[in-house]
This record gives sequence, C-alpha cells and structure tokens, in this order.
Amino acid sequence: MVSPSSRYTLESLNSDGFLALRQDEGTPPDTEDFVCEYANPAAEALLAQPLLGRRLFTARPELALAGMAWGQVLSTGVAHTCILEVKRGPVTRQVRARAARVEQGLLAVWLSDVTESERFVRETADFEERMLAFVECMPDPFLALDGRQRFFYVNGAAERMLGKRRQALMGRSLSEEYPEGPGSRLRAQVRHVLTRGLPVDFEERLHTRAFQATAVPMDQGVLVYLRDATAHQQVTDSMRVLDALSAASMTSWDLRLPERRLHWEREAAAHFALDTIAAEEPLDAFLARVHIEDRPVVAQALSLEGLTSAGVSLVYRVRLVNGEQRRHALRARASPLGKGWRVLGVLEDVTGLRREDEAHPPREHGLS
Repeated sequence: MVSPSSRYTLESLNSDGFLALRQDEGTPPDTEDFVCEYANPAAEALLAQPLLGRRLFTARPELALAGMAWGQVLSTGVAHTCILEVKRGPVTRQVRARAARVEQGLLAVWLSDVTESERFVRETADFEERMLAFVECMPDPFLALDGRQRFFYVNGAAERMLGKRRQALMGRSLSEEYPEGPGSRLRAQVRHVLTRGLPVDFEERLHTRAFQATAVPMDQGVLVYLRDATAHQQVTDSMRVLDALSAASMTSWDLRLPERRLHWEREAAAHFALDTIAAEEPLDAFLARVHIEDRPVVAQALSLEGLTSAGVSLVYRVRLVNGEQRRHALRARASPLGKGWRVLGVLEDVTGLRREDEAHPPREHGLS
C-alpha cells in the first residue's frame, strides 16, 4: 500500500501550498469540513500549523468560507478558485485557493500567497480610477480608439469638441464622427500609429480651433490627447504677419564717404514707390527724395562732419514720385574704411506707426 506522503512526493517540493482533503463524514449535516490527508511543508508554513489528520476548518475557521464550494467540486468535478483571508497573528494574508477533484472523495487544493499581487491589483485599480477621474476633468480633449479606429472612451472635453455625447460615439468609427477639414491630420496620424506602433506629435486643426496633438499606441488601439493651442496659434500667426510686414517695410543701405556713393538693396525701390532703383547712386539722388524741410538735417547727419561714433538715428519725410508723402526712419553706424568711412544703415517705412505733426523737424539722436 502506498503511503500518502510518498504519493505526494512531487507536491512536497512545490513552493506553493498543497492540501489533499477528504470530506469528513462525521460532521453534522449542516456543517462542511474536510480531513487533511496530506499537507506539504509550504502549506503548513503558510497556515502556520501542522494539519495532517486534522479537520481543516476546525484548525483554520477562516477557511470555512470555501467549504460549500469545495463540496460542489467533489460532487460535480468542476474546479473552483477563490481568494481566502488567512490570519497569521496580527497580519492577514490573501491566499488564492484552487480546488480540483482528483478522485472520488479526494480533493486537491493548491494554496498561493497572493497578498502582494492582490495589493498591487487593488492599488492599480485605485490608480486607474483616479487617472480616469483626472482625464475626465481635463480641460483638453482625450480620445481612446480601438484597433479599428472606433471610439471606446472620450472625456467631457472631447464630447464638447465633437458636439456629441459619448453614448452616441461609443463604437462609432473615427471616419464617421471626426470631420476632416483643411489642416486636419488626426485620421492619418492615428493610422500611422496603428501601423508603426510608435507615438507621434503633430498639429491638428478642427473647424476654427488649433491643437497640439499626441497619439500614443496601446494594446490594440490608440490614445489621443489634444491640447488646445488656438490662442497660441493666433498669437503666432499674428507675429508672422507682423514679421512679414516688418521685413517688407525695411531695407539696408551702404554709404561710402567722402565719395558720397550710396548702395541700395533691390527692395529699396518700393520705399520710394519706384519700379526699380539703381544699385548704386549719388547721395544727392537720395537727398532729392527727402522732403525739402527735412533735407538739411538728413544731409548733415550723413556727412563727414555730422557722423559720430554713436551713429545716426533720424525720422524724416520723403516725397514720392506719385506725390504721396511718407515717413521714414533711418538708423546707421559708421566705421573707418581705408582713407574714408563706410556707413551701414537700415531704412524703415514707419508711416503707419508714427502720426506726428509733419511740421515738426526730424529727430536726431545717437544709437546706443
């Protein structure tokens, strides 16, 4: 006859607990208990007492919660798994118990201490709940799409962006519910993430709003976060317009003294309403375009006698060939060149920026 201990030799080496139990026929009808035929070292260590030959629920009453289910396992042969709490002094451990019928009347139960993993699961679930609450309260839209680009979560901001409640969006495809207009790249970027499995950052436009978007791959889907950048984009667009206008209203020039020869950039013609302007012309040709009342001050500032180490800064009027009067700002610095001087400067049309009384003479001050 094979002894129980030799029958369970392999289980004696198992790092998880193992119990071989037989239903106790001597217990009252309304009481379910099992006699322990074998307990491996890991089980006795986990339950903190010897169990061989003892009634299990009498020895460890907290395990009795599984009694009815284990009785069903013996009756039906259908395995059962549950989490039980086992007290060890002041500490309560969570133990996963997997029960299976081995033969008629014999129940095998494997015990695993899952306290830490259960705590991890709980903490993960708590974290996910907190994160979901955070995502729900975010002021920016957040979308979750499955592998077929169907919505399975949108936060409140996304509902407002799309103009629909989430109940109407769930299960619907991105192509059905996300209008693709000029500047929209979201659909293409989602397909890219699903194909490549790599996150992408991109700019997105929807109706009149601009977004900085991030799409991140997840298990069989994509998460999309859109940060509203409309105000920032409006400022950026305005600055680009101003930069373009500023660039268009400025030109540089190069004056050689005592030769009094002036070199212009090609764009300078527009400042005087000319189709073209000579790349090089006498200084007097430029002074002839300056308003007659401002001409003496400008001529003095651009002469050898008027140059200073601090430079030149003037605002003056010019008379265009079409009769229009405009206001120009001139700034320059001089540096020695051979036996003479080289004056490098910038000319800017400030007509739209300055509205001073034209009777005032041009102002002159040194550049800092």
